[in-house]
Amino acid sequence: MKPVIAWPGGKRLLAKRIIPLLPEHVCYCEPFGGGAAVLLAKPRSKVEVYNDLNGDLVNLFRVVQFHPVELKRTLRFVLNSRVEFNDIVLQPGVTDIQKAARWFVKNRLAFGGKTAKGASYGYGRKSGGAASGSRAARIRALMDLNRRLDRVNVENLPWQDCIERYDSEETCFYLDPPYVGGDQRVYGDLGFDDVDHEALREMLGCVDGKWVLSYDDHPMIRDLYGDCHIVEVSRKRGIGNNHKTLRKRFDELIIRPGGQA
Repeated sequence: MKPVIAWPGGKRLLAKRIIPLLPEHVCYCEPFGGGAAVLLAKPRSKVEVYNDLNGDLVNLFRVVQFHPVELKRTLRFVLNSRVEFNDIVLQPGVTDIQKAARWFVKNRLAFGGKTAKGASYGYGRKSGGAASGSRAARIRALMDLNRRLDRVNVENLPWQDCIERYDSEETCFYLDPPYVGGDQRVYGDLGFDDVDHEALREMLGCVDGKWVLSYDDHPMIRDLYGDCHIVEVSRKRGIGNNHKTLRKRFDELIIRPGGQA
């Protein structure tokens, strides 16, 4: 199934390139879960782990997993409305179900799916704008997500703890960390800096499990993973693709260990 949320750097367009590279495994783990595009697109594994440090995102997945009826009831009368969007920005909810519903609405109605401070209502003059989407279709997608999350373990851990807890010879990690040239704030208030990129490389060199990693095509990443298999991919830019001064395509790397079949 397709992702139900808009997420910066989501892998919906690259999932078909990534999934065939995943090695055989018993446990599948995503330490940087984000929009879960690869998890949702791949065949089920015996054990599946979704992890993200973003508490709002994890809360949405947990509510979808355990309280789908209440979430559906909360969302069924929400309009594509600037007034409701602004109200949600000001009051994100009190209970977990309210927070999940309002965060989801904000994500689906905001320009570019942005939910952080400064999010703006995604109106448009043509079809395809964020605020022109179908409310009924969004609810159906959440119910599909509820079924897909059956038996998925949803975690809210720092990436280091997630890797350490689920590492084994039968584990396959798919990692999609914040990109070097992207918005580092997507990974918590402290961001994700060069030290973190280097620490991730060091940790991946010590794990018992197998892994596949996606990154932006950046000189530092090519240097850190110079001894690995690197597949170069290019995709159409998502947000801002119509902007005259931005490149129309975005270059990325899919990386695997040198000795991994």
